[in-house]
Amino acid sequence: MALGRGHSLTEAQSAIDQVVEGVPAARAVHSVASRLAVDMPICREIYRVMYERKPIRAAVQALMGREVRSETE
Repeated sequence: MALGRGHSLTEAQSAIDQVVEGVPAARAVHSVASRLAVDMPICREIYRVMYERKPIRAAVQALMGREVRSETE
């Protein structure tokens, strides 16, 4: 929710003052998908929101604007 309010990942983690599940996983999944050239658009947009400060609205628009295609392509 803090990211949605425009806070950085660091600010969000500091405000919670707890371990935030999924933060390390988002970076790891993005890294592996990139290295193996696997298209994982949701994971990519989550990474961009968390680590590149992409606005959430823009990430959602990028996902919703994607061409419809088979999941097996």
